[in-house]
Amino acid sequence: MKRHLIILCTLLLLALPASVLAVGVTAGTVITNQAQVSAMLNGNPVNKLSNLATFTVNEILDLTLTWQDANNIIVHEGDTGQMLTFLLANTGNSTEAFNLTIDNAISGDQLDPQSPTIYLDTNGNGSYNPGIDQPFDSSTNLPTLEADHVINLFVFNDIPSGQNDGDLGISRLIAAAETGSGAPGTVFPPASPGDPHAIIGASGARASDNGIYEITKSTVTLNKSVKIDDPDGGDQPVTGAILTYSVLVEVTGTTTSLVVSDQIPAYTTYLPGSMTLFDGSTTKTLTDPVDADEGTFIENQVDSEKFAVTYNLGDLTNTTRTLTFQVTID
Repeated sequence: MKRHLIILCTLLLLALPASVLAVGVTAGTVITNQAQVSAMLNGNPVNKLSNLATFTVNEILDLTLTWQDANNIIVHEGDTGQMLTFLLANTGNSTEAFNLTIDNAISGDQLDPQSPTIYLDTNGNGSYNPGIDQPFDSSTNLPTLEADHVINLFVFNDIPSGQNDGDLGISRLIAAAETGSGAPGTVFPPASPGDPHAIIGASGARASDNGIYEITKSTVTLNKSVKIDDPDGGDQPVTGAILTYSVLVEVTGTTTSLVVSDQIPAYTTYLPGSMTLFDGSTTKTLTDPVDADEGTFIENQVDSEKFAVTYNLGDLTNTTRTLTFQVTID
């Protein structure tokens, strides 16, 4: 039973993404202590209390900042508004506001990202939502976190032109406690009498991390079309009509592990064995099951979040592929 409780508690902790492990007791907590003595004096019992030893727990200023994207963000020269995601955590023991700055003039890369802007994850859902997540403003909109809490930060940059394939660009986000930062152990007096002092923790109350863009000269474009053949030899979308969907895949440069996926539209039924692949010279009919060829169809995935038709095209360089499949209107 104890083992089950431990596992349950661990799972509950893992299910709290907005919390981190901060430094001990909350700042401002009053800790008191008093001793007691009991004795016999001249045959009589005596009990006495010492004076109270009282102190207030001071604030520790600490934080972490980490880049969240799993890989370099692939961009093209001239792209605008390319996003990096960071996670800011207040690992101190009191609510603290944090100032944010960006440094794009970092040595060791081949390009400097331009026109940086920062947005706060205002609704706390971990994803950037235009019109909801608010831009950072150092005078009015500092991210303010309780102890043990985190916030996602979204950094947007433009990518300059004139770059080479594989060039890297570093964008460094820096966060610092508004109260102050510097050498660990530095003490700041309280803002108001009776408030705790603030002490800089091991992080120096300042943290930074680099997000990385990577230039590619390669592009992949998709162009989809549909041809209708109705039962009367016309082109009307009526019950029983066959819809032939075509996807033109154009690759400029080199891409690897290219996969094209598509859904079967609602109110239609996939026509078994209708997948084809045209490589510019030869049309190949693909089988539906998972096997050695490039096509796969999985039944009962008529769902906007799932794909039923999949083409595994592998590594391609400066080429085109035309993919087709057919459905009938129910």
